[in-house]
Amino acid sequence: MIKSIVAVKDFLGWHSTKKLFEARYRIFSASYFAQGLVFGVIGIAFPVYLQRQFNLTMGELVSMTILMQFPWFIKPFWGFISDNIPILGRRRMPYIIICSSIVFSSSIAIGSVVNSYWMFVFAAFCLNFGFGFTDVACDAHGVDVCKEDPREEGMIQAIMWETRSFGACVSGIGGGMLIKLYGEKVTFMLMSLAPLALCIVALCSLKEEDKNIYFTKGWGKLFKRSSYEGSVKFLIAAAIFLFILNMAPVFSPSAMQYFMGKILGYSPFMRGIISAVGAFGGFVGLRYYREYIREMDIKKILKLSLLIGAGINLMYVWTVYYYLLLLFIFIIGAFISMIGFVCSMRVAVRACPKGIEGTVFAIMMSLCNVGSMAGAWVGGKIFDYFGVVNYVNGEVVYQEPGQGFTWMVIISSAMGLIPLVFLRLLKEFETNQVKST
Repeated sequence: MIKSIVAVKDFLGWHSTKKLFEARYRIFSASYFAQGLVFGVIGIAFPVYLQRQFNLTMGELVSMTILMQFPWFIKPFWGFISDNIPILGRRRMPYIIICSSIVFSSSIAIGSVVNSYWMFVFAAFCLNFGFGFTDVACDAHGVDVCKEDPREEGMIQAIMWETRSFGACVSGIGGGMLIKLYGEKVTFMLMSLAPLALCIVALCSLKEEDKNIYFTKGWGKLFKRSSYEGSVKFLIAAAIFLFILNMAPVFSPSAMQYFMGKILGYSPFMRGIISAVGAFGGFVGLRYYREYIREMDIKKILKLSLLIGAGINLMYVWTVYYYLLLLFIFIIGAFISMIGFVCSMRVAVRACPKGIEGTVFAIMMSLCNVGSMAGAWVGGKIFDYFGVVNYVNGEVVYQEPGQGFTWMVIISSAMGLIPLVFLRLLKEFETNQVKST
């Protein structure tokens, strides 16, 4: 018993946490913590807030979300700029600072002057642009580090998403409470402090060499240069797998927040707690991966995470109506899904050639984002098709989901198994025998 307590203390205590604050990891921790904090609040507040302000159906809400998140779809363009157009001889830090400032300004605008549909869309578009470009620059710096020291592969990606999960956990509790006490707009303004802090961390912690970089002429050269590092066949196979993995639709977060808020009547604080415990489950899963299973076969981990994840999704049929059971399912589901997710990020890192890391990794992440949005769109249509709720003039008039909800969850869970068919595309992938750093 005492040994178990000590093991848990070491696992969640300072011994494992201090890596997040080491100088070489600080920029990754700050960037992804800011994303988790801001997008955690957005996930809680936006679905119900937008439906209340603009009378949107679930399908319309998903369509609006896709429009606002368009900057994430063209991340390769931001990666191409970051790789080839340095500012003051640096490829990453200046872009992180500039784009974090845009996120800060957009958050302030959403919380103060925005009062119409298209103003909201524009401000949210700018916020996503800033975070999207910052994410590209930070990811590219992470790939740079992994190429210089292969032992960091998996470690950096786990730290990124571990801190993002922690940020989402904080926003789930604090954001839900702030929304309940002060409303959405005040909460949006307070969340703007996160990107402001990221600017400061980038200035103080990100060390980059002054490099003389020549512009890469033409996208065709990308594939020529990629062949120096590894197989172009594997690059394409990894891209296809990541797209399919993220496209398989499930009961998406927007649909879940909408369902819990409009149908089950959960308050913002209750939904915030659900998001927080889910984020905590992801945080624990990522730390478990980082500390114990980083050297295991990635394909085996991905297969297990998909199978277990489908089973967990099916349990929403029975647990969504019982708050405490829903909390438990969110923790377990996030634990499993984040372990699988960080393995997929390692596949993307391995496929990136040196010299154009930002461009290729951004292509991979854009495929993930496009796949996620396509899956969310399909999920939203499934939500509406099965009549989970009915609308009259944008207002919910039927609040008993009945069998429609059950069929929606079953179909979404079954489609979540499709990536298993495409795992064989990664037959060239071999896990590096990395040592703990």
